[in-house]
Amino acid sequence: MNFIVMWVIVIALAIIIEMFTNDLTSIWFAIAGLVAIVFAAFGANITWQLLAYTVAAVVCLFPLRRFVKNKLEKNIIKTNVDSIVGKKAIVKEMFESIVILAELILMECHG
Repeated sequence: MNFIVMWVIVIALAIIIEMFTNDLTSIWFAIAGLVAIVFAAFGANITWQLLAYTVAAVVCLFPLRRFVKNKLEKNIIKTNVDSIVGKKAIVKEMFESIVILAELILMECHG
């Protein structure tokens, strides 16, 4: 198998995983895959490609993830409702909106 094709598959998988997790973790592996593609395009053997991929992933993952995540989370307004997510609730009066809220809380608790 051509190594460039292999790295394109790695990049595609990392992007697909990132689309489902939205945690800014997998995207850095896609960027590292681009670095490995450059090494493969210049004819480096698989050892150098893997080394370049690993170094790029570590460099991107730790310092850049924290920086970008802090930039993206600045506009999030935390409210008191954040403290009850995932906790059990007792419904004392039945109202249509309370029933819907209780169902949502139960779905959140039980997956």
